[in-house]
Amino acid sequence: MTWEITIGIDLAITGSHVATGCNQKGEFLEKTPFRFGQTLEEYERLIQRLVPVKAEPEKVLFLMEATGHVWLTLTTFLISRGFKVAMVRTQKSSDLRKFFKKNTKSDFSDAQTLAKYPFMDPEHLHLFTLAEDGIFAMDRLTKQYSKLGKDIAKCKSRIHASFQLCNPKLIAAFGDHKFTEGTSYFFQTYSNPFKVKEKTKDEFKKDMLNHLHGLENPEIIDHMYEYSLSHCRLLEDIKSRLKTLPFNLDILQEEISQEFRHIQFLEQERSILKKKIDKLYDQIDPDKVLLDFKGIGRVIAPVIMAAVGQFNRFPSLNKIKAYLGLIPKKSQSSGTDRKGLKIIKTGRNLFKESFYLAAHVARQWDVQFAHKYKTLIERGLHHKQATCALANMLLARVYSVMKRRAAALAKGDVLLAKSIRYELRDLNNNIITAAQARAIILRDFPSKTKMKQKKEESPAISTRQSKDSSNSSRRIPPFKKRLILPKNQNLQELSVG
Repeated sequence: MTWEITIGIDLAITGSHVATGCNQKGEFLEKTPFRFGQTLEEYERLIQRLVPVKAEPEKVLFLMEATGHVWLTLTTFLISRGFKVAMVRTQKSSDLRKFFKKNTKSDFSDAQTLAKYPFMDPEHLHLFTLAEDGIFAMDRLTKQYSKLGKDIAKCKSRIHASFQLCNPKLIAAFGDHKFTEGTSYFFQTYSNPFKVKEKTKDEFKKDMLNHLHGLENPEIIDHMYEYSLSHCRLLEDIKSRLKTLPFNLDILQEEISQEFRHIQFLEQERSILKKKIDKLYDQIDPDKVLLDFKGIGRVIAPVIMAAVGQFNRFPSLNKIKAYLGLIPKKSQSSGTDRKGLKIIKTGRNLFKESFYLAAHVARQWDVQFAHKYKTLIERGLHHKQATCALANMLLARVYSVMKRRAAALAKGDVLLAKSIRYELRDLNNNIITAAQARAIILRDFPSKTKMKQKKEESPAISTRQSKDSSNSSRRIPPFKKRLILPKNQNLQELSVG
């Protein structure tokens, strides 16, 4: 499209914005920077100064970078007046500014660079579209929900670090069950091991049993008591020699209790957010189409809808992959093409994390995903590389289903749109249930743990060598290949030399 005027705006969070424009020939309209504020009068002054009266609004393009959140109000104002707006990636505008003026960096030069951008890279110029109110609200809520989850994880890390001073042997004994109901009560009440010593074993056990509902192995309470007394003996020995300890156990106890109170508050706020997100998602996707995909549940589905919005605004799968940042970097030169590079840094990290987790679950419930994962691993790909490839595969299927539904709704065919759903299929493309898919995966695509268990359960390979000869110090003949020997196999059976 040919633009009558392109206007670049260098945004400022606290100061004044700077703008300049170019005509169809790429010539600058202003030789000095035009500065304006963040009020309605200042926005109107921008239009009066840089947009000719006879110019058609649809042929006037404003370009800016996403600076803080100040860009959204200005963008909304410009779109409401009929103008077009494009957001330019900061890295691209920075590189282009260095191309024009390598040793000059100013607000005016940045605005000039943005105004020139459509002439330099028109293929990758994407017009900004305003999201629906529900999509914008869901975007903010899902980000906050994720942030609270990370804050909870940080609190748990601090608890783990503090408790290592109180009772390091016991924290190792908890393993992966450090933050269950019972262990949480223990952390808050008995982090100081001398608090345990004040009670008899029966008193301690009775107190813990009141907070360990449905405990499968009550012996862990005995371990808690024994490890605490053992650490008390160690600390008493140190204190008898140094007369003091380099740390205060009561302060650590209070610190850990405070972290747990913080976790409780964060979890309450997170549950409130979850209810709001679920309500919004039910309004935006009443048919729950995304929930048909294995790996996409009530947490990840809102993230996808918030990141994409309307799927039909992307003309192709490659466009949506590039927008979301699920494509790898490319390095090709002189007939060589490097594979297995990292994915690009653009896009939303929350979306990438969510789709990665969804792909990880999908291969455990979808036969075609399990087969694809096995194929990629056998080709030599790392687990993370294979899972990223599955994430792209999952995005392709989500995009196909959602775009077909959007096309049917655009034609007014509601019944056709409701009939377009994702279905689980086997390798012969037959429709199967989730239970059948899971059974096939457990049988034909077992996990590494299951395969390891089968190897350990298989009978040992017989050998003609005696125990004495296998332990002899005779010289082993050289091999043409270096082999990694499996357990219970001797060298004669695997010799290739």
